[in-house]
Amino acid sequence: MIYPTFLKKGDAVGVTAPSCGISPEKKPAFLKSLENLRACGFTPVLTDNVYACGKIASTPPARRAAELHALIEDESIAAVFAACGGDMLMEMLDDIDYETIAAHPKWMMGYSDVTGLLLPVTLKCDIATVYGPNAGSFDMTNLHPTLKSALSLLCGRPQVQYSSAKHERVRIEGYDGYHLDTATVWDAPHGDFTAAGRMLSACIDCAAYLVGTDFAPVEEFIAKYKDDGILWNFDNFALSAEALYYTLWNMKHAGWFFHTRAVMISRTMFESSGYDLSYREAAQNALGDIPLVLDTDTGHVKPMMPLVSGAMTVLTVSGGGGSVRQQLV
Repeated sequence: MIYPTFLKKGDAVGVTAPSCGISPEKKPAFLKSLENLRACGFTPVLTDNVYACGKIASTPPARRAAELHALIEDESIAAVFAACGGDMLMEMLDDIDYETIAAHPKWMMGYSDVTGLLLPVTLKCDIATVYGPNAGSFDMTNLHPTLKSALSLLCGRPQVQYSSAKHERVRIEGYDGYHLDTATVWDAPHGDFTAAGRMLSACIDCAAYLVGTDFAPVEEFIAKYKDDGILWNFDNFALSAEALYYTLWNMKHAGWFFHTRAVMISRTMFESSGYDLSYREAAQNALGDIPLVLDTDTGHVKPMMPLVSGAMTVLTVSGGGGSVRQQLV
């Protein structure tokens, strides 16, 4: 596994928009995020598409890929952050030059639709990536510890991360910080457990479309690291319970869960079921005896632990909570 050079204070970090761009109404909050990144010692360098807003995505796919490549090849840029999530990142996958990325390994970070970039880079290039905050996620006066953790791990200082006491189930527009209104309980259907392996983290809504494509050579990655075992984290943004079952079933039969030591599934932001099926039932029915924990702090419902895909990881689940410890070696 290739771990890119760790960041240091004063480094420039590239910001680009592989999915949506920052709309005019979201620009003030985004500027606050950039101000906080500067206060933490980093210099954001924005590509032209960051403030572009096409019909769905920021710009045409070839342009998005070109602006990403420019950041990757620029030796003055230490890391690449996605400006935000959104939709349609997969349009640009045919235009991405993975040989260029492999020749210039840099930390890449983002979440949600950014899965379409990060997961293929880890699987195809054997480069660790961070499923964590986008560049626009730092828009609060006092940064939440999970945001600070993301910057610390990019600097080579990963911390043991623990389940939250409360999470933000109801988002209040304009609230400064996370509105922590609901007690956190990690749901482990098979009981408490500890599992170790290489982490792979993805938004399952997006990863579902990569199954069976050349952009997700999961079986080859698993075969390479079978002795380490695999830990999967799936951030469920809006799949219904039924769609979660279908997707996990499909992944299982595509070989995604060979040598899997455990599966984490985050809190779902937009929950639904047409048959009164619970997410626990859906995941259990699909995964069988694989150790499983749901409602984790690893997705869209904040706070969200930043996780390094490719890193050796120890997951401990106990008493309705848990911890994640990662090693970048």
